[in-house]
Amino acid sequence: GRWPQAGGGLPIALVALLLAACVPEQETGGESGTDSDSAAPVTPLANIVIPLLPSGQANLLVPIQVGLDPRGRRLFVSSNGLPNLAEIDLDAAALVAVHEVPDMTELHPFVAADEDGSVWLGFKGTPALGRFDPATGSYAVEDVPVSEVHALVAVEGGGAVAAGEVVAGDGDDLLAVAAGRAPTTLNVPGSVLGLDAATGGGVNALVRETTAKPPNAMLTLDGGSLSELTRCNIDPDSRATAGFSWFDEVPGVGFAITQDSSISLLNCDDGAWSSVKIGAENRSVFGLEDGSFVALDRMGGQDKNWGLARYFDGALEPARTSVQVGKNSGYGARDPVTGLVWMNSEGTGEVWAWRPETGEVEHRVRLGAHVESLAMDPRDDRRVYFTGRLSSSFGWANLETGELLLASDLLVWPVSPTWLDGRLYVLDELEGTLAELDPDTLAVLRTFDSGLGPNPTLTLSDLAADPERGWLYVNNGGTGEVAAIDAESGAVLNTWALFEATVDGDTPGRAELLVAGGGLVALRNSDGALRRLNPDSGAITSGEADSRAVHFVIRGHAMDTLVLSDEGARAWSGPWAFDPTTLESVLLLEADVQVLADEGEGGLLAWSADPAAVLTLDADGVETGSFATGTAPWGFPGLVVRGADGDRGVVLGSYDRGDLAFVGVGGG
Repeated sequence: GRWPQAGGGLPIALVALLLAACVPEQETGGESGTDSDSAAPVTPLANIVIPLLPSGQANLLVPIQVGLDPRGRRLFVSSNGLPNLAEIDLDAAALVAVHEVPDMTELHPFVAADEDGSVWLGFKGTPALGRFDPATGSYAVEDVPVSEVHALVAVEGGGAVAAGEVVAGDGDDLLAVAAGRAPTTLNVPGSVLGLDAATGGGVNALVRETTAKPPNAMLTLDGGSLSELTRCNIDPDSRATAGFSWFDEVPGVGFAITQDSSISLLNCDDGAWSSVKIGAENRSVFGLEDGSFVALDRMGGQDKNWGLARYFDGALEPARTSVQVGKNSGYGARDPVTGLVWMNSEGTGEVWAWRPETGEVEHRVRLGAHVESLAMDPRDDRRVYFTGRLSSSFGWANLETGELLLASDLLVWPVSPTWLDGRLYVLDELEGTLAELDPDTLAVLRTFDSGLGPNPTLTLSDLAADPERGWLYVNNGGTGEVAAIDAESGAVLNTWALFEATVDGDTPGRAELLVAGGGLVALRNSDGALRRLNPDSGAITSGEADSRAVHFVIRGHAMDTLVLSDEGARAWSGPWAFDPTTLESVLLLEADVQVLADEGEGGLLAWSADPAAVLTLDADGVETGSFATGTAPWGFPGLVVRGADGDRGVVLGSYDRGDLAFVGVGGG
């Protein structure tokens, strides 16, 4: 057959490719690899794994905190999903590495990168502080007398200053730490509400030096000795508010301070503190040269899913129209060389370089590559397209040559690659638009509206093709609506309300679509609600999925589960089969598996999470063979690829590892 065989290097395009070959594990009971004396032989085919990140690096799920080293021209970003640090070249605006940090105590640390090349990590637990050396990959826990760190900043000359709760005694400690040197400690009897690098060197600390509620001073300290250099006393009558704070100096004005739902200014000439009540999760703030400043609210944009940058002048009045920034962008650092603010974009799996003076995004650096949906190129049975959940991941991989291409026209949340009449489409999840793409270069050829509006929730949407009508069906996971669109003209032909709107945006409420029997079947995997739409009459039939099948889908976070049998008589979701016309139950397998193909009398192909394997089963669901797949993917999609010569294989995508795995299962 034409499937790739074990061994040998493969060419790559744009991204490095790791080829790992192994022989599928047969569990057939016979030495010859047959399932029984009368069964046809199952030919072992080479397995391959195609990482979607450079050099097979670990994936980075959700970028959060950032630390910037201007002299070393590096940015380091932590993940809220894995113990990893992404390293970005500031000048090239490119991902250099994703480091797995050994023994990282928490997955949401504070990050500070110093000019000596150390990355300092502060944790809200014990141990509270660690240091990672990206050059060697070594990590060490720092012996510091605090139980947690709640603020961290790098200082000139190398090292960092951390604020944390004292293990024994009252108040907070300030710790000046550097490689190879014992930490310097300064006790603050009350609280340290925030830290920031001071102009000209040193560290600014917003403090509450007594048990009184409001903060009373902004201190400027030496970054090594922690000796007090200057003090800005806050007027006790100005109603300053206490709380975790981010702040920055504003030239000629004072300090701009953010605290969750408020933004404040501190004028050190008279100690006046003024505030406005605005925002939800105000975080990073940046003073601009003209005396204005901009604050990032990570939940201030579209339905609390997008970051919002708000501009203020030196009198705390709006300076210009607010600008929507990245998905939940709130943590950032400004590069003093270029003036760009490098911020996290949690939901798209990227870091954005944003120029605050213009409001324009100049770079989007992809940090991970998740796999949520798969589609095969009908022109080439070795090319597989993938899109990723909650990310900008989109590309194709050639299973025979190893060639890999990631899209450079970055959409926001592209989902559900779909082919219709030789054209490739994806749905831009949050924008509510469809894009037709060049299938070879992945360049966007045109975009058109779905008619359903954006879906800012986390429920996801879906896209399906109706080749008989030349239509594309789109559903909006937040509203429960489905639209029919003429693919040629992009015109919205009709809309139907199949489900009630999803109330909880964090519930996986995607209604997956399947064109079958002249109609459209939709299954919502949050509750198993099943609908069939007759597009001609508009009639909607209701049903309910089997509860165990729904539990399996939710437990595995599987988002691409509906499969139609080759004969069209059965549709599958997980281990459950139903009639796609009547919605009546047909078969429920005993095993917890995801059926990937139903070949009628030829049997079933399915994926099992425990143990992780591709299974061959007969038409009634009795297992006849097993091909081990290694560690089970989290939230996999699966796609059966059939070669022209009768060979078969299963492509599995991994959401958390960021790779594609091909498992050969022999001829059908």
